Amino acid sequence: MGERNLGRRHDIGGRMQKIRLFLTYWDRFLPWLQSLPAVLTRLMVGFGFYMTGSGKLKNLDGVIEFFTSLGVPYAKYQAPFVAHLEYYGGILLMIGLLTRPVSFLLSATMVVALLTADKADFLASWTQESEKVPAEITAFAYLVFLLWLVVSGAGLLSLDALSSKLLRLRKPPEVEA
Repeated sequence: MGERNLGRRHDIGGRMQKIRLFLTYWDRFLPWLQSLPAVLTRLMVGFGFYMTGSGKLKNLDGVIEFFTSLGVPYAKYQAPFVAHLEYYGGILLMIGLLTRPVSFLLSATMVVALLTADKADFLASWTQESEKVPAEITAFAYLVFLLWLVVSGAGLLSLDALSSKLLRLRKPPEVEA
């Protein structure tokens, strides 16, 4: 009987060791798993902006005309700026480089879109008579995702995280007194 209990105690100790080992690896893996929403958001929003920026760059005259019709000031300067911001900003978001500043700039373009091109649909989406809800207004959905990226950053699976890690590894030069 005593040998049997000893075996059980040993078995429990072995199980506890396996649980501790699992938890150790889980703690190491969890930060990477927590980065998954940021990666998916960056890829989805970044690709969307890359595509719209690419379309705007191919038809700048049409975009200038559209911006002018919306009453956007300095449309001939704003259209190429926005087109390039969306194109290159989309690429930067997808690779996770300069995520916070790019997301901030792109969120400003979404605010402008909500105040101009999407204004009527956006305001109507908050009423019960509308067939759309606010989340169906693309500029609003993108704005929410972009603001989340401004606050939370790119996550561990990004060039932002890699560059931050590399910069921390470099020691500042010693200053002699």
